[in-house]
Amino acid sequence: MAGLTWNRGSIPPAPPPPRLSGKSPAPAERKVVSARPGQNERIVAAKKERAAKPQVQDAAIAQQNRAAAMNAQQAARERIKPLIEDALQLDDEGKRLAAIGEFRKAIASNDPEEVLAGLSGLSAVYTLAFDRAPFREVLKPHLQSDNDTIRTSAWSGMLQCEPDAQDLALLREVARTQGCGESTAYLLFVAEKGDLTGESGEIVRDLVCSEDPQVKRRAMNGIWGAKLSPELEEELIVLSYKQEYEHDTIYYALSTQANKSADTVDRLVEILAHPDSHNMGGRAAWGLQQGVSKELAPRVADAALKIVGTRASGYMWEQGWNLMKQYSGPGNLEALRELAAKPGIQGEKREQLNALIGRIETQPQ
Repeated sequence: MAGLTWNRGSIPPAPPPPRLSGKSPAPAERKVVSARPGQNERIVAAKKERAAKPQVQDAAIAQQNRAAAMNAQQAARERIKPLIEDALQLDDEGKRLAAIGEFRKAIASNDPEEVLAGLSGLSAVYTLAFDRAPFREVLKPHLQSDNDTIRTSAWSGMLQCEPDAQDLALLREVARTQGCGESTAYLLFVAEKGDLTGESGEIVRDLVCSEDPQVKRRAMNGIWGAKLSPELEEELIVLSYKQEYEHDTIYYALSTQANKSADTVDRLVEILAHPDSHNMGGRAAWGLQQGVSKELAPRVADAALKIVGTRASGYMWEQGWNLMKQYSGPGNLEALRELAAKPGIQGEKREQLNALIGRIETQPQ
């Protein structure tokens, strides 16, 4: 269906930004009808777990590793900052090409600090138009590096270089065996051009099933707008009933999913009544404007009419209005006429609603 677009560009240098809000209150319980055996039971179990105090895990070592990696990347960026500025300036092509050549030279170095500085420079100029083919050979030795930061940065660079099937196979192997830190899911997403219905989707599903909460969250944050395999989608739906993961699963993964199944549509419709009407309810309504098949449109239209009929204004009302215009069909005519008769619908909104009614009335049955 036509709707909003969330293309994040060609090869962004880093995973999506962190979550925008804290944990939200739990929505009212509602049974989700699923065609997948055992899913309802898992959802019920997840809902029960919400009421319990989340288990506190000792993540001190992981946190130290993340902090060390961040410090190393910041130091590398600062070290090569003058060359990044030369590469990004607009007036001197010779200076720009010379800076890019220095990035390549640094990546080819045997000094880990030099390598990381060169990789940082390449990441910083991902929007520039230049021949990246010469970088492939200097990046390859680092794709299975024992240094997590170098390995992850090298893969980020390789994805700028039009990776071939062999590169993708190696990335999957590295993702399964060594990993690419918190960027693993995102790198697979970019490499697969958003299609996580195959082997890469299996790897991301394993990340979503991790015992480490941070690994779960970064995996969800890294697959914004992806096509999901049924198995990965199921894990995310189940996880969305756990209070500590509800926001991330809805905000980053399910609302942006490019191939929403009936189960995802039902879950997002359920979230429409969430007390957080912007980050949760409004986000679900926003997400339902894309990735919904024609067969599922009536479900969304019915929910949209309930939103418009029970809200007077605000972001949630606006999103519901958009959904109503996008998905309403002959089965919604009576409800649309009743809505048009309400005194609160005036001016431009009444004109739009009457035009929608007229358009549906003239549609071939």
